[in-house]
Amino acid sequence: LYSVPVTGGRISQVLTSPALDATVSSNGDKIIFHDYKGYESDWRKHHTSAVTRDVWLYDVSSKKYTELSTYKGEDRNPVFGSTDNEFYYLSEQSGSFNIYKSSVSAPTRSTAVTHLTKHPVRFLTRAKNGTLAFSYDGDLYTLKPGGEPVKVNVRILSATNRDLEKAIASGTFREDLYHRLKVVTIVMEATPFGVFAL
Repeated sequence: LYSVPVTGGRISQVLTSPALDATVSSNGDKIIFHDYKGYESDWRKHHTSAVTRDVWLYDVSSKKYTELSTYKGEDRNPVFGSTDNEFYYLSEQSGSFNIYKSSVSAPTRSTAVTHLTKHPVRFLTRAKNGTLAFSYDGDLYTLKPGGEPVKVNVRILSATNRDLEKAIASGTFREDLYHRLKVVTIVMEATPFGVFAL
């Protein structure tokens, strides 16, 4: 794990051990992360072995590491909660990745926040207002404290000045992506009087 000054300058190494999905506490004195003991696909489910990931806390001033999770399967993607004592993370304790809440002072006690079953929860983040965001079954969700997951309505707009059918024919654009994006086509033409939709 490295530190880079926002204003530029010298890069410095913070940790010599792998620290994935690292998050810094609000006052900057602690770093929470999951480890990397050896290779395993991020997409593998129900994985138990010597290389499963665990959640760790690093105290910057004392340079002390504390293991916060010990489940035999995967525990990963931690984020601090509303205080620097509480944290959320993804775990397969219930059979599929779900969000759990725990605390630095009592890490052996954790509570499931989500109870989703068919697909794993992935890519956990937390906003300053306490809202959690994550992906589930290819969709994005938010979860406010004390609430239920809410699917985010996402619409993707794309535009190009390239002839994508020619790009597909030449092998420079994927045909499957073209068909996913081509729902409504609006042809625009530039004239001396401005741009008009045809």
